[in-house]
Amino acid sequence: MTGTTITIRHTSALSGPELDAARLLVEAAFDGDFGADDWEHALGGMHVLVFEGHEIVGHGAVVQRRLLHAGRALRCGYIEAVAVRADRRRRGYGTVIMEELERIVRGPMTSGRSARRPRVSSSTAPGAGKSGGARHSR
Repeated sequence: MTGTTITIRHTSALSGPELDAARLLVEAAFDGDFGADDWEHALGGMHVLVFEGHEIVGHGAVVQRRLLHAGRALRCGYIEAVAVRADRRRRGYGTVIMEELERIVRGPMTSGRSARRPRVSSSTAPGAGKSGGARHSR
């Protein structure tokens, strides 16, 4: 991962062109199975971006949500829109993105885990290429 930069920023700190590039990357990774509603779920939280030079080649986001359980409000993180550009897969970028997202979730959030299965492109998921691969969730 020489020449690679990992950047972590809130949605509000990303420029319009960065958000556009990340969205196009994720849409391409999901081969058309990622729409505007899916992208909306990835906004409003922290984004992990993998850059090679000035180009985004990986993305993932975690958005804080509040769950009510037994009269108690719990903070949790939904991991969304995790993808690596097709020609940059199998280089460890997906692993780095997930490690950073997990670190964020384990920080100030009460539940300490993702509230649902992550929306992960099957080619970036741990074990991708093995039987079963990743599952998509909406």
